[in-house]
Amino acid sequence: MTNYFISICIPAYKNAVLFERLLHSIKIQTYTNFDVIVTDDSSDDGLAEICKQYQSFFKLNYIKNLKPLGSPANWNACIALATGNWIKIMHHDDWFTGNTALAAFADAASNSTAKFIFSGFHWHNGTTILRTHNLSKQNQRQLSRMPLMLFKENVVGNPSTTLIKNEQMFSYDERLKWVVDFEFYMRVIAAYGLFVIPKPLVNIGIGSHQITATAFRNPEVEVPENMYLLQKLGTGILKNRYVYDYYWRFLRNLNIRSVEQLRGFTADGTVPLPIITMLNFQRTIPMWILKFGPASKILMGLHFLFTQLKN
Repeated sequence: MTNYFISICIPAYKNAVLFERLLHSIKIQTYTNFDVIVTDDSSDDGLAEICKQYQSFFKLNYIKNLKPLGSPANWNACIALATGNWIKIMHHDDWFTGNTALAAFADAASNSTAKFIFSGFHWHNGTTILRTHNLSKQNQRQLSRMPLMLFKENVVGNPSTTLIKNEQMFSYDERLKWVVDFEFYMRVIAAYGLFVIPKPLVNIGIGSHQITATAFRNPEVEVPENMYLLQKLGTGILKNRYVYDYYWRFLRNLNIRSVEQLRGFTADGTVPLPIITMLNFQRTIPMWILKFGPASKILMGLHFLFTQLKN
């Protein structure tokens, strides 16, 4: 069996046009020491037919899931099959920015001691670059020291921007969808450190088909996940200003005004005291003020300082 340096893992689901765009971007790479693994959640054979067209260009292992796994279970199934030294997950609606992108990832893996690497990226609607994201040196240092910074903003991007050493130590938490990527990154960065490639190597496709489009501002998704995340990481993380602000905005943006709105989404019906305290304070403030950004930020900061001094 050939020991490839990189395994490109594609957990795929329908959308043949986007899937073929990704495979084409892989086909034209100048770096060739890689294999491709596709785990297909689709109900038809459309993606299988496309894979056949590309199997003469690079090593491609196609697996049709016996039943749809959904994400992130399909992500985990795909990366579990990787035999390369490094795992390069790629969502089927994302693609490389140019033909030397994979070479840049490989070079970083060969010359860095970190086991977790990610690059800059473009937000792309398929025809136009909407925005380019590159992490500043200052934010790189801050993220390395404090992975909880990801509560402020997911500066890594989605998993397609990443390259991780294949030690099969980590998997995505299958109880999550909305916060699944940055929860994973916090664990990996804490254990592995990080190395940032300061240029966009991946186009992140934007569209209504994405999980984030169906989860955004959806209480049925966001409430149970954020309460589970707090339970998993422990309420001590609320001593971090970024985390405190994250949960402040979570309560405000979903118009949560009572503890009862949260109880039904927790494992045992209990709501952590710091969240109750935050909620009780927000309830004394008209929602129109809470949703005025500058005022909300000031109120959050004052309440955060008050709770820290009190504790």
